Amino acid sequence: ASRARPLIRTFPQAHLQLTADPAALLLRWTASSPGCAPVVEYGEGDVALYVAAARRPTVAATPYAATSYTAADMCGGRARDTEFGRVWLYAARLEWLTPGALHWYALGRRDAVPFTPPPAPSPHATLTFAAYGDAGEPGHPKCPGAAAVADALASAVASRSLDLLLHVGDIAYADGDAGAWDRYAAAAEAAAGSVPLAVAVGNHEAADSRGECGVPLAARYGDVGGWRAALEAAAGDGTEKGIDAATLDTAAAPPFWYSFDAGPVAFTILSSEHAVHPGSPQHAWAAARLLSVDRRVTPWSILALHRPLYVPFPHKANREFGRVLRAALEPLLLAAGVDVVLAGHVHAYARSCPVAAKVCAPDGYGDDGPAPPRGPIHFTLGTGGRRLSGVSTNQPHWVDAALSEWGHLRVVAGPGSLRAEFVSAATGDAVDAVEIRRGAGAATAAA
Repeated sequence: ASRARPLIRTFPQAHLQLTADPAALLLRWTASSPGCAPVVEYGEGDVALYVAAARRPTVAATPYAATSYTAADMCGGRARDTEFGRVWLYAARLEWLTPGALHWYALGRRDAVPFTPPPAPSPHATLTFAAYGDAGEPGHPKCPGAAAVADALASAVASRSLDLLLHVGDIAYADGDAGAWDRYAAAAEAAAGSVPLAVAVGNHEAADSRGECGVPLAARYGDVGGWRAALEAAAGDGTEKGIDAATLDTAAAPPFWYSFDAGPVAFTILSSEHAVHPGSPQHAWAAARLLSVDRRVTPWSILALHRPLYVPFPHKANREFGRVLRAALEPLLLAAGVDVVLAGHVHAYARSCPVAAKVCAPDGYGDDGPAPPRGPIHFTLGTGGRRLSGVSTNQPHWVDAALSEWGHLRVVAGPGSLRAEFVSAATGDAVDAVEIRRGAGAATAAA
């Protein structure tokens, strides 16, 4: 067996995860053994109240039974051949929360951590979230921007200016190095331990993972009790295990394809790494989800996946893949009136106009009522820390902005408008911005 980088583990690598109930979140963490899990205490209010009043009434959450994975679970290659110490994954359900209110939790004897559940689905709520992709572990030579992006997100979370984190894939760039998942999760804890983290699968968690075939991703970020079933479903739909896709149910398979609602936004997460053409299980599920979004409750519809449908120049090979994705998904996105598409993969930032069939909508960024589908705005967000790619100064007409810079997209979705700003990790400034307004004519885009 071969050996990867030395395992240097920092526990507990805590992160919060959404559930179907807006008044409940999952707290997930790791440990080096399956011994007695610590008690999780939590309550509503400021952390200082917990510290100052030891007799303050609290709620204790009992952790689920620990789960784990080993090299034997992997598909092959480096992931199966590399020795690694087993890691144990825990979760506890934090219930009876008040969406939008400040809470705290204490994991065992660790210090209490503040957190705020996102607002419940409502057309009157405002949701602020950060989207980014292609991060990797801080300190890795191929991820020179990861530390700056992680620090920027942690600062935003600490100031209570974010409700949610959305990673659009290529998360740890582990590629068979089990310790990379631990190092990434430890670095992400400062942000993801206080606001929920949702993820999409990238090629470096799937076909280009050197044999991982989604196992670490599913175990750490999928359903606590159903991640192995999701792996079987996803594996039959285009990854390395090769189960017959025709036998699969058209059901969600988190963290590969799934959905959730928060505030005024309906989120749909897809996998660009599995079959998504019409007739595939994933496409059937996506159609059922997107076409059933109740816009009276969640007026904004956002799709996230790893590879972009619209790719900035000069990335020719990725543009070919984008053409395939457009053929598979664009008719559905137009029929469902999807507002925004978030992707990564290309290590740069780009923003399209509202576009359909590579043509910008004539009505710009506004939506004044019944009209032909104007097309979503597509963002490329491979800016989470991996080495950057260049972008051409000559872009197709549907590209409104293209930058080679690390950072994240900050989105504020409210009752009548959605504003997206690309925030530079180097300066903290918004270096590109666009706003979509409902029923108010054309909106503005500013550099």
